[in-house]
Amino acid sequence: MSLAPDTSAPVLDGLDWDNALDMVLSGTGVDVHFQPIVDVSQRLIVGYEALARFESVPSATPDLWFAAARQRGLVPDLELAVLRRTLSLRDDLPPGCFLSLNLEPDVLSDPRIQNLLATQRSLSGIVIEFTEHIDAGEIAGLAGRIAELRSAGAKIAVDDAGAGYSGLKRIIELEPDYLKIDRSLVMDLDRNEANSAIVEMLGNFAARIDAWVIAEGVERPAELDRLRRLRIPLVQGYLLARPLPGYQGLGAAGQGVLAATPVVDDEVPTIRTILETPAWVLDKDIDSAHTILANRSDLDVVVVVDADRRPVGCVTRDNDRGTMGPVWRAWAGTPVRDLARRIVTRPTNDRYAATVCCDAAGKLLGVVRLERVLFELSN
Repeated sequence: MSLAPDTSAPVLDGLDWDNALDMVLSGTGVDVHFQPIVDVSQRLIVGYEALARFESVPSATPDLWFAAARQRGLVPDLELAVLRRTLSLRDDLPPGCFLSLNLEPDVLSDPRIQNLLATQRSLSGIVIEFTEHIDAGEIAGLAGRIAELRSAGAKIAVDDAGAGYSGLKRIIELEPDYLKIDRSLVMDLDRNEANSAIVEMLGNFAARIDAWVIAEGVERPAELDRLRRLRIPLVQGYLLARPLPGYQGLGAAGQGVLAATPVVDDEVPTIRTILETPAWVLDKDIDSAHTILANRSDLDVVVVVDADRRPVGCVTRDNDRGTMGPVWRAWAGTPVRDLARRIVTRPTNDRYAATVCCDAAGKLLGVVRLERVLFELSN
């Protein structure tokens, strides 16, 4: 869910928005709640989405606050206040989890936003969400800034996927790491075959561009069951947990829902069963990857990871010393046959490259060689 609404969002009358905004922009009355993002197959929390909450006017929802700020030209100021509060709570993020936050594209060029992000020791584990409604001109103008965020370790998500008509090409241009399926498609998914087909298509599309899929707004067990049958790996919604202060767990109700949800991995062979222990080096020590390859005839790839063990590249014998190639990623719950289909769509020179398997937080789990994929398919 985007924190900053469409400009047509109504503004609540009868409130002194000037004073209310002044108070929030001074650092008073703004807070952040966090909603868990859950890997259903692993039955664990892998991330949290940060959602703004405003204490000064309890009856006004965040979309109204941002609508009022937009009318006054204060959206960057309000985004800054929320971002500052969110990042101040980052150190409490549970290990192995990512933190997803919303930023409007036009605020990324604000020097104050850039400076605040630059003060972070790293952006590894941070996911920045953009709405699908971002236009082509904004994408082109943001290309350099997005590249800087990625080089600092951040991941990119497209929010509200499927809610608009901007087309898949625009999503491809953003090259997102996460694709968030809009609540309008998830609602009553088990009763709506057309929406089910769209969600399945988005899942297949995301797999082809090496992106994770997150289904938002899951509120009913039947919706969750349909999502897991469609192999949508990550979900968030009131069914499992509401946004709350701090990084809280699922509670007894959410845990009970997960316990009652079958694991789809058991139904077909997945690459989880053919993972091999990877050889890896830190990104500050790429040269040592070549030394490892020189001394290990049984290896054909060394994965390069950042300080949080998130892959940033792969080194093979074809790479010049000090350089690395791309990472071809896959989720551990990917069916073997689906990975085979993805491999044959890669550029010819990359079809024999090992596939790097990551968990939902982007951390390295293992590698899958093409030989193992073919052997599994032949049995």
